[in-house]
Amino acid sequence: MSGSREPKPTDYPAIKNAPLVGLAEGNGSFNNLHLAFLVLFVPWLLKRMLPLVNRGGFKTYVFLLILTGIPTTIAYWTVMSHYGARVNEKVQLPGKNIEEYITIKDAELKKLYSGREKIPIQVFHDAYFEGKIDFNGDVLDIMEQRHDWAKFTMTMELFKYVLTVLIPDVITHSRAQDEDQVRDHYDRGNDFYSWFLGPRMVYTSGVILRPNEKETLEQLQDNKLALVCSKLDLKPTDRLLDIGCGWGTLVTYAAKNYGCDATGVTLARNQTAFGTNRIKENGVPEDKARILCCDFRDLAEKEGKGAYTKIVALEMAEHVGIRRYQTFLRQVYDLLDDDGLFVFQVAGFRQCWQFEDLIWGLFMNKYIFPGADASCSLAWVVSQLQSAGFEVKNIDVLGVHYSATLYRWYENWVSNKDKVIEKYDVLSFGPAYRQGSCSVFQITLHKNLNAFHRIAGVDNHASIHVKLDKEPLENAIQYRQLKKLVNQVVLELSSLGLSPSLLHELLENDKAASVKGKEKEKHDDGILDQIQSDSTLTQPRAVYEANSTSEKIEPRLKIWITPPSSPVAERGSFVNSDETSSVDSRETSHSDQATNHNEDTLESSAISGSGNTNQSLLWALQRRASGFSNSEKPSSVGTLFQGIESESRHQEVVVPLVSDAAFFQLLSTALISLSDYLLALHEDFVDTLTKLSKDIGSTARPVSSASSSFHAHSLLSHPGAIRSPSLSNKSDLYSWREVFQLYVESEVFEDVGEVNRGERSIEECEKRLKIFAERVTKRGLGDGHEFKLKQSQQALETFLKLNVFILNIKKFQLANAEATRKILKKHAKRTALPFPGPESSSTRGGAQERLADILLPKLQAMGLDVRNFNSTAENNSKALSMTGTIPAVSYAFSSLPRVLVQAIGETLLPIIPHIDDYSCAICTNIAFKPIRLNCGHLFCVRCLVKMQKRGQGDCPMCRAPTVLIADRSNVDWALLNFMSDWFPVESRAKLKQSEKEAMEEQMIEMGLDPNQKCVIM
Repeated sequence: MSGSREPKPTDYPAIKNAPLVGLAEGNGSFNNLHLAFLVLFVPWLLKRMLPLVNRGGFKTYVFLLILTGIPTTIAYWTVMSHYGARVNEKVQLPGKNIEEYITIKDAELKKLYSGREKIPIQVFHDAYFEGKIDFNGDVLDIMEQRHDWAKFTMTMELFKYVLTVLIPDVITHSRAQDEDQVRDHYDRGNDFYSWFLGPRMVYTSGVILRPNEKETLEQLQDNKLALVCSKLDLKPTDRLLDIGCGWGTLVTYAAKNYGCDATGVTLARNQTAFGTNRIKENGVPEDKARILCCDFRDLAEKEGKGAYTKIVALEMAEHVGIRRYQTFLRQVYDLLDDDGLFVFQVAGFRQCWQFEDLIWGLFMNKYIFPGADASCSLAWVVSQLQSAGFEVKNIDVLGVHYSATLYRWYENWVSNKDKVIEKYDVLSFGPAYRQGSCSVFQITLHKNLNAFHRIAGVDNHASIHVKLDKEPLENAIQYRQLKKLVNQVVLELSSLGLSPSLLHELLENDKAASVKGKEKEKHDDGILDQIQSDSTLTQPRAVYEANSTSEKIEPRLKIWITPPSSPVAERGSFVNSDETSSVDSRETSHSDQATNHNEDTLESSAISGSGNTNQSLLWALQRRASGFSNSEKPSSVGTLFQGIESESRHQEVVVPLVSDAAFFQLLSTALISLSDYLLALHEDFVDTLTKLSKDIGSTARPVSSASSSFHAHSLLSHPGAIRSPSLSNKSDLYSWREVFQLYVESEVFEDVGEVNRGERSIEECEKRLKIFAERVTKRGLGDGHEFKLKQSQQALETFLKLNVFILNIKKFQLANAEATRKILKKHAKRTALPFPGPESSSTRGGAQERLADILLPKLQAMGLDVRNFNSTAENNSKALSMTGTIPAVSYAFSSLPRVLVQAIGETLLPIIPHIDDYSCAICTNIAFKPIRLNCGHLFCVRCLVKMQKRGQGDCPMCRAPTVLIADRSNVDWALLNFMSDWFPVESRAKLKQSEKEAMEEQMIEMGLDPNQKCVIM
């Protein structure tokens, strides 16, 4: 290979880079389908070819399959690991003899492996541990060159280990097995681990923050601790659980620096004692941090759901086992609070694995982490997490960070070689991380998706994109781009000599001319044509409008000026008298002279006068327009303008505003996009609300659908036999009624009172939504204790999410409305170009209405008052009323939050009938048994009986004489059944109260005191 194409590793002080890339055989040479075919084909072939079994049936085939399956697999893996294709051929191996790298002391091994004959890595590390082989130099440097002297092939010893140890361990993974393996591994002695872990005693990957520096192992681990706590967003009120906490470093760090309540769990006794002592030495109170020596499964069974707000598991899941992986994650999910965070760090191989990866994995399982499995790919881990219910928030790949950590462990290990019997324990799997075969993934997860897409506040229009994680940029007002375009409009007008003050005066002159024109229309005398030449009408004036012939938004200025040669100009001029005489002296009365001297006239008029460029430009335009009237081809300077000579000797100049057109085009596009986006949100909200109403309806069922004890009553029923049934345990009717009652009373988004009726501010909405959530929790509804069905708890969470969604929409629209208001106000102030509102569009038809017709429906839909945009114009006293010409934006999305709130009131709340709608107008209690008078009004039977006894015959509501004639036929049986069905508790209480009152009345009529105690004679 050419030296120029040889890959060169990057050189950073943070990590010692490998000189070679991975060259092992890859998964491209190993196909599971091929293996499956061989496993099935071999027994079929034997059954066909062997005379002893060719007459057998399916059972014979299954017997041969069991008999040959494992040997076929062993043979296939052995052959493919020996002769598989190489993945990377970019770097040539040094080609040295094996004696250059290692010294083989055993005579038998030396006969087998010498010269260029490579030794299987499994044979090598077994012989190394037995003292039969030694390195010729630095261990790490020689291991980096491993492909030149070792081969990663499957051997019989590896197959034996897989079949007799690995597979049984993976299948079993009992508690006793986990305790034996973990304690045997981690209880070797704290001094043993301190020789390479250092004072932090953290057995997981550190994090590089400064790659241009060689950070120490302690710095790497401190970086990792700070990173994890930052991702967890730890607060003093949090309850942290560290699963597989090791020596309690993270527990101590979090409790000491963040003040949270931290708990660590480990099976190792030495780690428990060490961590407990570390917490004490760091001055952390015992009630704030603790290390528990127990199985995590015991803790999951003991603690309730949502016991911890933050959970972390750093490289602990490797000990869980593939079989129990999903169960473990679901236990973590149950322990985590609904708005909690989970940081999950796990080691694993890449999905595109190599045979070298498999060999390293088996080595780690045998010598480093017995019973553990660090071979899972990131894709598999993420799928398991999502199946458990977690939402992935962030994934960091820490493979190179682990390589740096391992190298520092190696340095510590070698520096303590006199104390270490074996120095190959941790070192050997370092190269796998360095070349990328194995990596570490730090995954941040959460349960409640809404908790991490919530707007914290609306400080200004520019912060909306940061606070709405889910909102794409194209759905918000591009304030900064619009601001740049406003500056470009100002520069464009300035280049034409139209300063804001001058342009304002021109536009005011147009208003005055329009008023005079209206006065002229009131007279019939032709002499009034002479009046039109007064000073007001002869002054230059301008109109800001849009091109009515274009489908796009093309703002332009129309400027009317009077040629100096006209008699009108002699009586009125926009510029001072000195400049007038200067220009008049250059004016000729012949059209051919005007054409020939057009360029000179423009330049001289622009230079003349008292140095006022704005005034001289108007005169230049005036002269230019006069020259265009009889010329065929205007000059290049005049191509920006269009001149039209009117019958009244006024010259009209049209100035297209390119930057202004870009400004309004961008604003219009943003408004249309915002409108469409909010319409889509509204549709999604309605769909979610409809589904939620069905879910609540299925849980808040009446007695008739939840119990067989309900029996409907009719006209044939005996009045004394009417009883109200009891509520079933299979319904959350009253829990939901209480939730909705609290929600209505909270008035979260709207005030229904007489004094401050209308929508509330965002701050007040947030406050009241928080109060509503606290009341729900205080009643025992938030944690699900009062709900009998699990679906009700899920529906309540959805209901709360919908309310938070409405609050977010209010904030989102407020930010966009504020951005639009500010940018239009800035546009009017900086350019003096008024936004064309109804007032201006009514004074001049045609082109000027174009801007208003396009933008006003969108701006008014956002709830913006266009009267406030024109800082130079007077406030319009008339109410804004425009007929929108663009149906796509006619939707009044300024009231979208109100529409959503109304949708809740119309779709959701009516699911649960409210008792106030069925109360008696006299006693204000439920109207059970309901009597509907002939006039149509409804009362309870007890109140009407009292009225009849008193001789009161008029209806309390309409004064119709219907009370005394009411009898059994006036009972509303349908409503009675409805009340018994939906209000069983209230109906039973009212029935009991009515019977008690009737009994007391009967006792009084009999001369007995109902309040007297019973006396036995």
